[in-house]
Amino acid sequence: MPDARGEGTDDGELDVGHARSPRASDPLTTGRSHDPLETEGWAPVRRDLRRRDAGALRTMLGREIDDLVDPDGNSVVNLVLRLWARFSQAVYDEDVDVISAELEIAPPEGGDPVDWDTVVAHVFDRIVTLLPPADTARGARCRATFAVFVSCETVVFWEYSVVAAEVRAMRRGLEAVGAGMPVEPASAPDALMCHEVVGLAVDLLGAVERQLDVEQAMAACAVTAVRRTAGAARAALAAAAEEAAELRGRVAASGRLGADGADGAESSGGLPEDLAAHLDALLALVLDDLTGTVPYFALLADEIAPASEAFLANLGTRTDDAAVADRLTRAAEACRAFEDSDVGQWSVFATEVRAHRAPLEAAAAYCARPDLETLELVAADVTYLYPFGLPVAGSATDVRRELMAALQEAGGGGSSPIETLAGVPVVIDDAPRSDGWLASTWVQDRDYRAFRVVFPDHELVLETADGVTIVGLDVDLRLSGMGNHYVRIRVGTDTQVEGAEHRRWNAHDLEQAVRRGGQFAGAEQVRFRARTPGALDSEEFGTLLSLATRIVGDVARSAHRLVGSPPADLDRDLGIVEGFLARYCQVLVMVGRAEAVTAGGGRRALVDVAALDGVLGVTTALTAQRALAQSALEWVTYESPSPEVRARRTLAGRIRRELIWCAGDLTAVFGPTAPHWQVLETEALAEFASSLIGVFWRRQQWLRSVVDDAGRHLAGNDAAGATHAAVADLEDAERRLGEAIRHVQLLVDRANEHVLSKDQQGREVCYHLIGLNGVAELQRSLGATVQAALSTQRFLQERLDAEHRHERALAEEEGRAAEAEQAERAEKSRQRPLEVLLAVLAVVGLIDLFGWVNDAVGIVGLSVWWVAETVAIVAVAGLLLWLGMRAWRVSDGERERRRRVRSVQRERGDLAPPGER
Repeated sequence: MPDARGEGTDDGELDVGHARSPRASDPLTTGRSHDPLETEGWAPVRRDLRRRDAGALRTMLGREIDDLVDPDGNSVVNLVLRLWARFSQAVYDEDVDVISAELEIAPPEGGDPVDWDTVVAHVFDRIVTLLPPADTARGARCRATFAVFVSCETVVFWEYSVVAAEVRAMRRGLEAVGAGMPVEPASAPDALMCHEVVGLAVDLLGAVERQLDVEQAMAACAVTAVRRTAGAARAALAAAAEEAAELRGRVAASGRLGADGADGAESSGGLPEDLAAHLDALLALVLDDLTGTVPYFALLADEIAPASEAFLANLGTRTDDAAVADRLTRAAEACRAFEDSDVGQWSVFATEVRAHRAPLEAAAAYCARPDLETLELVAADVTYLYPFGLPVAGSATDVRRELMAALQEAGGGGSSPIETLAGVPVVIDDAPRSDGWLASTWVQDRDYRAFRVVFPDHELVLETADGVTIVGLDVDLRLSGMGNHYVRIRVGTDTQVEGAEHRRWNAHDLEQAVRRGGQFAGAEQVRFRARTPGALDSEEFGTLLSLATRIVGDVARSAHRLVGSPPADLDRDLGIVEGFLARYCQVLVMVGRAEAVTAGGGRRALVDVAALDGVLGVTTALTAQRALAQSALEWVTYESPSPEVRARRTLAGRIRRELIWCAGDLTAVFGPTAPHWQVLETEALAEFASSLIGVFWRRQQWLRSVVDDAGRHLAGNDAAGATHAAVADLEDAERRLGEAIRHVQLLVDRANEHVLSKDQQGREVCYHLIGLNGVAELQRSLGATVQAALSTQRFLQERLDAEHRHERALAEEEGRAAEAEQAERAEKSRQRPLEVLLAVLAVVGLIDLFGWVNDAVGIVGLSVWWVAETVAIVAVAGLLLWLGMRAWRVSDGERERRRRVRSVQRERGDLAPPGER
């Protein structure tokens, strides 16, 4: 099999830096003569690591710490593996909110990158704290095991996600683990050896970082950078392999010395038998993985990248096709030799070698065809469109409308709501408008007024992975009254390249240009460079997407600040900006002049659609935006679209003098015979069609949030008889939902109105692009959301109608109660004179009774008796008056008590209408 230089070794083992790992038959202290990775405990670990699965790795770690308990008596293995599982999920999701809460650290604010150094430091510190002290033999062994576990888990992470920041943080975390192990020259052999294993794991993660550099260069399809970084990765891997092999040899020697000392292994200067066997298995696992890794990077550095460079260098002249074909063929054969080797049968990198071999073989076959023509662009540009919409704030204020009003005031001399973007000052101006749109002035001023935000004091500079500096990329921000905002960045064949004359683009240049717009642009740097005295350069951004994310985030901050939105609303918006722009970035390829290059350097102009057939590289402009590159020459293998696909995606022949092709998130316009003004009009139509994505998606998310809020109100008040406050909340939710529905329906209506350009050709272009670039799907999805909102609104209205009926029934009952009370009062009023009369008659009767008694007994003239009779009469009269007043007050109190009870029951919703009792 090939060694690090692409050549075979005599004994079939991998030669990495002239250091060969010990053979599986090398005896250790246990006297075993077989590979430790063949044992029952370690074979699953090797198997899973080879296929980039972490299941058995975690089992191995759990087995090592299975008997440990924390001071509270809890199982350490459960605590460690559960924490690691949550950390792994955070790595895969790029979301650390859950793990941050558990670690009691602040999560990143909206839009800010994750601070993986802090997260990893806390995770590692918590795990290491659960292990025995570092100055004990068991503690040192556990730390060595954990370090190798981390290095192996890292390559598993990498298989599923881009983890550059995480790998760097884990390397630093393991460095801290090693620094926490007190190692002195006089330390025990087991402590020294375990410390060196931790150091090896740190170096392995450093080698992974070098491999990630290769991935970044590959993502940019930067062939020269791939060759350079692959060479650095091979050197780092070879050094790690040599270190692991040398350390494994010393473990074996120390293990034999320990075995000779039997129970006195420590005093004999050797390792205990079980520790020697364990460390040997860990190191064997590391070397096994390196055996399958190093050949891939050796092939990249020595065969794949150099052959690819030769192919690209020949595209402009086509004068060396035969030699290039031979070079490509030899590289493809080297790839196949690795695939067919024993290691290639199991190495995960063999799949990547196959991905490289396919374009090498295809390129070699193309070079062997003298009739083949290759594409060269004389005048072309690529525009990156990052559409976005501004949300409606939680206060129901239309942020978009407020922002546009402020911008209009700024144009009249007022203060601008946007003064800087991406850290540099900006100027706001009216955006140019093609006369192809409807010329209704009042409609344009109300809905379609657009502003352009430019950077007059700075120029945008792009440094590619291959070290090329491109200066003066066009960049501006378009803000529209309809809400279809977007960031616009353009690079073309006329864009200045430092240190080089104007040069044409070949298909590979176009491939790199198309890739720059997305999240997998690779190792490139973007910054604003000052071009006026007193101005300062901006910070560096990793990609054009990162720059657009910062610009959109700054616009969102300005808009929210303008209306005073809660911080939570802004954080939520900033948290989704980058993901949204990465998903919905649109690329517009405009080709004005192109030529086909034949073998020997001949050229012919491409002036019509038919001339494009069979030209290598044309499909580069017709293929949707790319995911992470599988090979540096991936574009060579792009297949020509079938007739059915071509018919569906192409708008040509029937209108204009252009080929308009839409592959979803990529639109290509080929117009070699179209005048410039027509190209500008088509470009404006394409930009408009792409910009609708942002406003439709954002309004859909906003409408969904309003619907969800209304649903929560309905769920919290699911029975008739709600309180006045609850009914008011339902009415407010119904009002806000109705406003949201109206707002979205007007948006769709205005967008459709805007599509009605002056001429049928313009409308057909718009409808063609909207039907293919994702806007039509968003429209349908938005329509479904509107239907759901209307259903929720009907439920709210029915619920409110029930509440209103309930209130009317209660009001009617209270009215009847009031009438009954009034009748009772009237009856009392009629009874009171009669009661007074009866009381008077009673007193008079008592006087007559006393007079009759006096006459009968003959009591006449006794003043004492008369006084007594008078007192009795007065007492009886008073008693009758008291009894009457008391009965009146009791009646009034009972009525008031019943009134208060009904009022309380009504507030609580406990009082049902009469028909329901």
